[in-house]
Amino acid sequence: IQVLGSAGHAAGLTLNTDDRLVYWCDARRNSIFSMDYDGMNLTLLQHAEGLSPYALAYHNGIIYWIDLAGDKGSIKSAPATPNATSSTLSSKLGDSLKDLTIISKLRPPFKTNPCAEGKHACAQLCLFDGSE
Repeated sequence: IQVLGSAGHAAGLTLNTDDRLVYWCDARRNSIFSMDYDGMNLTLLQHAEGLSPYALAYHNGIIYWIDLAGDKGSIKSAPATPNATSSTLSSKLGDSLKDLTIISKLRPPFKTNPCAEGKHACAQLCLFDGSE
């Protein structure tokens, strides 16, 4: 979590529970990052001077984000690998976009969250990975 503490402006956070990865966008650094749940393997996925990522979501190996700078507000996507080529899915959406959510029938069923029940040993931020 110390890595996130040094972020310029962490404007979005999403999880890949299969690979136990955290993704976030940093609007001040014009970048999207990932790291393991334990804070290791910090990886820069996307960076560009014209990029202004705000919210992001992960689904089936793809990250999706709102870019408030280019195309007068757009939704973009790219494989969740370093320096992957991004695609603009929709543009000219304005600057009022604030969040992005993926809804899929493939999403696993919800489980009881031990973090919410106080049954965890997390010192800082408790992220439920879907296992018991």
